[in-house]
Amino acid sequence: MSEKLGSEVELRSTSQFGKKSKLKFAVIGVTLFLCAAGLTGCTTYDNFVESFFGGSHDGDTVKIALYEPISGEYSQAASAEIEGVELAHQLFPQVLGKDVELVYADNGSDLNAAKTTIENLVQQKPAIVLGSYGNAFSMLAGETFQKEKIPAITITNTNPLVNASNPYYFRVCFVEAYQGKALATYTVKGLKAKKAAVLLPQDDDYAMALGTTYSNKMVSLTGDENAIAISQNYMAGDLDFTTQLKKIKESGIKVVFLPGGVKDALRIIEQAKEMNLKLTFLGTESWAVDEFMQTAITNGWNNVFFPTAYDSSNLKTEMADVFLKAYQKDHGENQPPEAAALGFDAYLLAIDAITNAKTTEDGTLIAKALSDEQDFQGASGVIRFDDQGNPERAVIVNGIIGGQVTPVYTVEPTVKTTSKK
Repeated sequence: MSEKLGSEVELRSTSQFGKKSKLKFAVIGVTLFLCAAGLTGCTTYDNFVESFFGGSHDGDTVKIALYEPISGEYSQAASAEIEGVELAHQLFPQVLGKDVELVYADNGSDLNAAKTTIENLVQQKPAIVLGSYGNAFSMLAGETFQKEKIPAITITNTNPLVNASNPYYFRVCFVEAYQGKALATYTVKGLKAKKAAVLLPQDDDYAMALGTTYSNKMVSLTGDENAIAISQNYMAGDLDFTTQLKKIKESGIKVVFLPGGVKDALRIIEQAKEMNLKLTFLGTESWAVDEFMQTAITNGWNNVFFPTAYDSSNLKTEMADVFLKAYQKDHGENQPPEAAALGFDAYLLAIDAITNAKTTEDGTLIAKALSDEQDFQGASGVIRFDDQGNPERAVIVNGIIGGQVTPVYTVEPTVKTTSKK
């Protein structure tokens, strides 16, 4: 199977998708729209205009690779990332006076096939790589990208190991621990609570890391070593949580952080309601799935809150409006998925980095330009990178109000730290 996929690595150009003939008109339309919106004073936009229209076009192309599970088990999950990248490319198809060619590298949702895909991809010498969906696929590619000095931007990978100690790998989504810090900030500054409880599954490294980050930030913000007044464990998949909930009730704590799985969280919240406990529950971005949302909205839960990097009703930049209108026109959806907005931003960051580096061939300079990004005005908000290539960005905390998912609080990023070396 891997041999077959390796020989059909799906290194396809965008012309096969029937979009090429419309690209120049799309850019002109966006330019007129942005001028009307008063965006021409924006540094980012000036860079775009210079890169799209500056210089003579010599017929060469710049390759930006999409390394994704285009086929196989994870293809549906990756589709929103790809849609966002393709939409950005449709609107902004040139850089440094050259056409951008999207090169599709299909890892087939299979780690064995991905090894061959990566080998074939680097032979194409892309200026930058976007992807992949699935932490394992990105981690597999990271060493090769670093060795070949090809910068890469992952779109939705939250595992810190993807870009740990790799100066060529960046991400546009926030890392796992970042949302723990944001939720602690919301607890103290938004909910005005100085103490909280943590309820998490045993032997779950992801949940444990989030619980630790949340707890440490609570202590930092309150100056109270006992800010986490009670911490309870359970086994993932448990059906009865009354013992843990009774202890939380006895403690008098009103805010509970649940970094575990969605199914467990649903049972815990339902049982708390049956016990008539007046608790506020905080969860992770994993709650923004249909399974959780449908239950929460149907039951009228107004005591559940979770973070996200993007919400179409909470637009912070001019580019957010450009993305939303273009996505709605292309897909007919009022609320684009977060992954589409992040994919859109990954492509824009790639274009901006190439522009600022003034090269399409020197991956070291392009990576340096990425690390130097400050206050990049993207569709999902303002982005700047820390010294690990993770974005320091606003985190939107959503709640459910009147049966609708609604942003209730925004945690702004801290001051930029030193760039990647």
